[in-house]
Amino acid sequence: MNVFKCSAGRFWLYDRAKLLPSLNIRFRDDVGYLCVGVFLLCWVPFFTLNIVSAICLRYDLFDVLAVCRTDPDLLAFFVWLGYINSFLNPVIYTIFNVEFRRAFKRLLHQPCSQTTI
Repeated sequence: MNVFKCSAGRFWLYDRAKLLPSLNIRFRDDVGYLCVGVFLLCWVPFFTLNIVSAICLRYDLFDVLAVCRTDPDLLAFFVWLGYINSFLNPVIYTIFNVEFRRAFKRLLHQPCSQTTI
């Protein structure tokens, strides 16, 4: 059990085991599928390009296959696309979950310090 003391002097008790069952199961499934889809959309191009580059490097195919000669800007774009995934997860949860939205606003407006008991 964690206790959060906020700047307003209020204390909130937070027990993750008690909060998770109260969430709507269908909602968790839908948002989970959306998060996995966004994750795949953001990271699959990067990992595909890295695997192709590793194969080209291992078998020295840079002169044989045009796919092996990738633009460094394209690789940088795919890396940043993967980083954007970290930004999109809180946005997805904020859009679809009212409780998360309230908690996120509370964290932004009232920074808390955590103490454990």
